Amino acid sequence: MPTPSCEKSGLETETAALLEKIAKQKAQFAVDFDYSRTRSEDALIEATFDETHLGDDFNVLHRAMLGGDFERVLESGSSAEATGVTLHRFLQQDTVKTRKSWGVALDFGDLFSVRGKARSYVRETMRRDLRLDRSRFSFTALEGYAGKWGRDSCEWKTTLSAKSRGWTPGAAPGADALDYSLHLLMQYEEGRLTGRDAGRFVDLGVIWGIVTAGGARAARDRLERIGEAHSDVEVSFHLKFRKSTFAVLLPLLGAHDARGIGIALGRAVPWLADEPGRDTPLVRQLLYGSLWRQYLEDASLSAEDLGGAASEAARRAGHAGLAGFERRSKHWWTLGRLAEKNGDTRGRWRELARGARRLNEAIAGGGPHTEVREAARLMSRGWEHAFHMRALGVYLTEAFRAHPHLWASVNRSLRVEYRQGEERVVLNLSST
Repeated sequence: MPTPSCEKSGLETETAALLEKIAKQKAQFAVDFDYSRTRSEDALIEATFDETHLGDDFNVLHRAMLGGDFERVLESGSSAEATGVTLHRFLQQDTVKTRKSWGVALDFGDLFSVRGKARSYVRETMRRDLRLDRSRFSFTALEGYAGKWGRDSCEWKTTLSAKSRGWTPGAAPGADALDYSLHLLMQYEEGRLTGRDAGRFVDLGVIWGIVTAGGARAARDRLERIGEAHSDVEVSFHLKFRKSTFAVLLPLLGAHDARGIGIALGRAVPWLADEPGRDTPLVRQLLYGSLWRQYLEDASLSAEDLGGAASEAARRAGHAGLAGFERRSKHWWTLGRLAEKNGDTRGRWRELARGARRLNEAIAGGGPHTEVREAARLMSRGWEHAFHMRALGVYLTEAFRAHPHLWASVNRSLRVEYRQGEERVVLNLSST
């Protein structure tokens, strides 16, 4: 499971006094798991019944409808003159929802709490027009995580959606009759937004293409000013790839490009304020991109090997402090620990590619709409961890930015919300 604070590096030095107080409190630990699967069936019928014409058959039809048997109405409605039933509309809707969540909570009285919960949600809806013999389908698959550390919290989620672009003749549409979208969201709530927080937020904005490298300094200054003047600040990042970009997105993900993924993983390595090799996306890419590529391509390399290689790369680049940092593998943000705690990096990207290829082939070959369900299951392996999701955003950003006409179609935004008196103020620092 991802760490409760998503990207927090653990206890920082200023928490020492708090830890001393916590040690004197009675701790309560809880594990939570929930699973549910529900199915609902709805029917909407508009019909006119000629009681004089129907006679005793009216009561027969009425009882059948109350019992959920609509076939009699459908059959009778096909010949209004003969049966006395005029069918205007007959819609059936079947919806299946599956929810899973699992998490942990650690409370120290009223003083402090740590919580984390992973969750997944799948919804499938099929609507059929039985009178006109046509159908519509929609699908949503969400994977996400919410964590809380004291007054600070974070949430991330990835949503893959598909829906019919219109009514399709027959009982079910094919995969090629659906419009698809992918939405990546990262959201943070800070009880007190610090300069370090502003730095790592702007860094995420840069690697996701929301903030330009040239505008990073101004964006950081503005966030710092907001943090100094206001508390309970919420910052959220959005990347939305809609139907106009999906024809390019799926082949990109299906290619399983080890070089491009390695670059993305390198740029996505968390920002560190005090390490020159970690405070710029391009430098992180140069230091770590090829190492991640080797890790993806060579199954014999362990997370420990990756950590050692990262330390050596930093040393050769003249970053002695960073080399020492990478050697201290207990830190959550060293390369070795990132590979270890975000488990099966190789397998997850392979499964993501398999799912993308499967969906792409179903769309190209007119496969059944049910293919989106299995494709989503495979693809979600690639964004079950926050670090991998960060890297996925980078990978897609870099690919689409190379094609301005496609990049303009990607919706990207950085939203900041804070309390001012009795009101909540919302700012969009950058959006398209």
